[in-house]
Amino acid sequence: MSPCTDPLRHSDPAALSPSARLVLDAVRGWFDAGGGHGPGLCLTLARAGLPAVAVTRLAAALSLIGVSGRRGIALHAPGSAGLSRDEGQLLIALAALQAGEPWRAQRAAAKWLPPRLVPRMIGLLAAFAAALASAGLRLPREPVDETALPPAWPPGRPPLLH
Repeated sequence: MSPCTDPLRHSDPAALSPSARLVLDAVRGWFDAGGGHGPGLCLTLARAGLPAVAVTRLAAALSLIGVSGRRGIALHAPGSAGLSRDEGQLLIALAALQAGEPWRAQRAAAKWLPPRLVPRMIGLLAAFAAALASAGLRLPREPVDETALPPAWPPGRPPLLH
């Protein structure tokens, strides 16, 4: 079986499905460029066939974490090996929304945001997940093995991981 159809039993970005890898690369590039101050997210997702409105939904969700989060989101630099817990949780949340299981996505969002903002985050991520699916970019139901992810970063602003 290929790693594109099986859940990961480790946290190797190279073993992600092409759709999950695309999202990971776009998100890492977006944060590496200063949270939207570069063209990386837009170009990466536009080349994959996503409409601009989908890109803005993902950018708004990531910005919501950045300005309203209980803690920052820990991301590796573009091209890095390994997945942070937050990267894995984001992929799990998007896959859950594509699978019609918003409660799984809510668990991830609740780790990043105060309860009053979780519904907003889920709405933004659901719009992005639907756009991914419409573009033929479906994530596996279990894109990563959650038990193989490292511990979460403690409260505060994490650095970009390398």
